[in-house]
Amino acid sequence: MVAFATIWQRIKSLEGEKFRQIRGQEFSYAVEGAFLVPSTTNQNLPQSHFRQAVEMLPLENTSPVQH
Repeated sequence: MVAFATIWQRIKSLEGEKFRQIRGQEFSYAVEGAFLVPSTTNQNLPQSHFRQAVEMLPLENTSPVQH
């Protein structure tokens, strides 16, 4: 498995890019320290949540990480 530091670097490298949610809404994000800041919500996502999600891989669907 890829080291988490490599995964976080990839996340940081895509900062500001445009993505689409399943329902079509466009969003981007910024990385501020150890937090990901989405453009479509006021809720910042800590790096620790991404680390926990990576530990659940591989996923069959997104249900386990919706919390």
